[in-house]
Amino acid sequence: MEKSKRKQLRKYLRPFKGLTIAFAILSMFTILFSVLVTMMDNSFALFTGGTFWKLKNVDNTAIYYRRILFRKKMM
Repeated sequence: MEKSKRKQLRKYLRPFKGLTIAFAILSMFTILFSVLVTMMDNSFALFTGGTFWKLKNVDNTAIYYRRILFRKKMM
């Protein structure tokens, strides 16, 4: 290959090389962020003031732990 053709080829490939590096860095941050969100989803939900789980049959009057505490006191 001639020197001028190599130089022209480098000029042509330079933007694609930059885009490849930029998208590689962007994908690394995206993967790390998604792993963090899945590991700490309760913390993020608490921070945003919501919840990630929507219950279908919500029973607001239920207290599930009262029996366990009552049994331990009776022993």
